[in-house]
Amino acid sequence: MTAQTWLQNFLQNQGGIAGSIHRKEEEAELLELVASVNLPPPVVEKTRHIPKGKGMAGLAWERNRAVSTCNLQTDSSGDVQPGAKAVNAQAAVAIPVHDAGGRLRAVVGIAFAGDRDFSEDELRALEQLAASLPMLLHSSGRRVARTKLATAVARIPLSASDLAERLEAGVEPLLIAGGARHYRAFACWSIEYLSDICGQVEIQFKSSSSNAHPDFRQPTLAQMFARGSAPFGEFLRGLVSGPAHERARRLFTGDEQFLLRRRRGTETIHPELGRLLDDVEVPALFARERLHTVWSWFSGLGVRTWLHYDNNGCHNLNAQITGHKRCALYPPSELARMHPFVLGGDNPAHNCSAIDVEAPQPAFADDLADARVWHAEVLAGDLLFIPAWWFHTFEHLGELNSNVNFWWRPERPQWNATAARQALLDAASSAELGERTPALQAALRALDVAAIGQPGA
Repeated sequence: MTAQTWLQNFLQNQGGIAGSIHRKEEEAELLELVASVNLPPPVVEKTRHIPKGKGMAGLAWERNRAVSTCNLQTDSSGDVQPGAKAVNAQAAVAIPVHDAGGRLRAVVGIAFAGDRDFSEDELRALEQLAASLPMLLHSSGRRVARTKLATAVARIPLSASDLAERLEAGVEPLLIAGGARHYRAFACWSIEYLSDICGQVEIQFKSSSSNAHPDFRQPTLAQMFARGSAPFGEFLRGLVSGPAHERARRLFTGDEQFLLRRRRGTETIHPELGRLLDDVEVPALFARERLHTVWSWFSGLGVRTWLHYDNNGCHNLNAQITGHKRCALYPPSELARMHPFVLGGDNPAHNCSAIDVEAPQPAFADDLADARVWHAEVLAGDLLFIPAWWFHTFEHLGELNSNVNFWWRPERPQWNATAARQALLDAASSAELGERTPALQAALRALDVAAIGQPGA
């Protein structure tokens, strides 16, 4: 179990609405943030590293006991840092977690919706529950989650003078803060508005047996890639009503129906859903003739988009119109640690990882923990830049999450391990080699495994 999944379960079981996990760094007198839920991006940035004695987490470390407040917003004890008031919560506790030798290994934070005074018995109970924190956060003899390789995606303004150049270079992800707030969609997209303009359009959507899309937790391809259909308005209403686990089972993307695509200089707009384009703008950060595809996405709370890379070789600007998403991004150089489904195997989604990031399989857990990763909290009105060939996975955190993606071809195509591997996949597809003899399948598999390489190579 990952630290993020453990934290989500801990909050749900204890009735918390926000929380964090800080790991004690081995080589520095600091706590390092490794998981968070419902912390605003400024708080995430300010608490990424915490020294002993600072704030509730640092004091829990210094005092070696739980530190609590009945209300983050009104606390005058000096234990609560001013920035903590940005968390939309009141009562809170910072809980130290120790190893078998009594050494601090982490501090768990939990916050609640209302005022609350904690008794000593309640604090001891929380300490006992927090002690179940996975040992993956404790580096006792083996290399575990290498959080030194975790990076927060830089937030920059749309007005940055070098923005277009940084996007074209495609060196790392960027979060353009408020970059889509001027879209008409940001002000008007609601279920009522969208139902008025496109509600009767019959759409197809992804229909998962869980919250994962595609649902590679299932045993058959039919279940993994299952789809449903409904009028668009009915689909949207289903995202915000009914049991929570049901709402996370449906996802609409441009994979079902695109908004716009440009091929060989000709643009095609979807005859029914193309109306949504009137409410957004193609970013003026790249030449229009390099635009490849525009998609829309609609989802409810709890959806997880599976770890994958976009196989079109394009850069992507992802406009968050409504809702909130958390994204993890891995550079193409981490291809071997991502364990994509291989050519010649049973699963045709060769650009998708075999790893379930919410419950990593034992065979893959160390590689996922060792991979360099960038994290982003994408809020309504933000633009997230995903460079070509980067692996990424999203956790959908809003009641109604709507996005518009703009893919465009780089002026100079990116070349890296993942791009080279995709070239092999494309060549096999063009030659129609995918459904031949078992011997050929085995040969293709061997070629792909060689292209993927070994972790750390």
